[in-house]
Amino acid sequence: MFDLAEVGRLADPTDNCAIATQTLAAGSVIQAGAREFALSHAILVGHRFAVEGIPAGAHLLSWQMPFGTALRDIAPGEYVCNEEMLVELRQRQLEFPLPAAANFSDDIPPFVFDPDSFTPAEPLPRQAATATFQGYLRPGGRGVGTRNQVILLAANGTVAGFTKALAERLQGAAAPFANVDGVVAAVHTEGVRADGNNKDLLLRSLAGYITHPNAGAVLIIDNGVAGLRNEMIQRYLLDNGYPLDAVTHQFFSVNGPFAGKLVEAAAIVEAWLPALNQMERSAQPVSELKIALQCGGSDAFSGISGNPLIAWVAKALISQGGAANLAETDELQGAEAYILRRARDGATAARFLEVVERFKSWAERHGQSASA
Repeated sequence: MFDLAEVGRLADPTDNCAIATQTLAAGSVIQAGAREFALSHAILVGHRFAVEGIPAGAHLLSWQMPFGTALRDIAPGEYVCNEEMLVELRQRQLEFPLPAAANFSDDIPPFVFDPDSFTPAEPLPRQAATATFQGYLRPGGRGVGTRNQVILLAANGTVAGFTKALAERLQGAAAPFANVDGVVAAVHTEGVRADGNNKDLLLRSLAGYITHPNAGAVLIIDNGVAGLRNEMIQRYLLDNGYPLDAVTHQFFSVNGPFAGKLVEAAAIVEAWLPALNQMERSAQPVSELKIALQCGGSDAFSGISGNPLIAWVAKALISQGGAANLAETDELQGAEAYILRRARDGATAARFLEVVERFKSWAERHGQSASA
């Protein structure tokens, strides 16, 4: 017999499903408080099993949030799995039998916002003492970087291969320079057509890379002919008030022999390195630190380990005047009620829900499910 705390975790004490923290054999007896039950099947580590009876049509809960609906009555100890899980697991060489059919459907009930019952969150108390970190203070209002890197930025997908080849050629070039954290390639598949339907989003994203405080210098690369070109990026930066002059940069076109252009581009970057090495870290207030949060993996463990940890880190940072950005809209679906507990006012809550709905509509227009 195992105590539930030995072999599983409840994200919230009121959840009806637990996460296995180790692979468990079929028939293993689990004691959960006053309840005692046997597992219906072997449970893989990171997978879930019911800890109480779940009637057909009721929600399966994790963090008090529904992640599925029971297709039939589910008994305590049953392996909870949907059809997609079974399809995937049947392709593996498992040493134990799987359930014959799914017992829940993977769906998220729509969230209905009631502005009349909404309660704004209390502001997080600001800490009187200000902590510091060792960062790179950038000119032009670009903020403070945590790294000092040369960014090789592909303007469009047609030069991704060249950009990666250039990064490979420059591998180790920054090693002799103690204050340069490396030369990195930032490539993507977009911008092959100059009139692409995501042109404005792409330009805004590239502008963010170019003026990011972690960028000590940026080489922006196009092919001079097709797709989103350097002059478009430069015009966008200038028209929208980005501090381009505060960044060491050069626009570079691959408009000649590949090998020769690699040599030419590498020489530009190598010439920057001594000057970049003169930039030194200094103590900067944590209020200048802005972090982006990304789910480490859509598995059960991230929700009970890494994600709560970075939430506490974000809370501590915000209390010092810093900021944290939740970067994945799709990962926030189904957690609207939880997120809105931290909204400062009704307008912020409504704006958040608007962004979620916009993402769902965008996915549906492309024949996809936003929660897939």
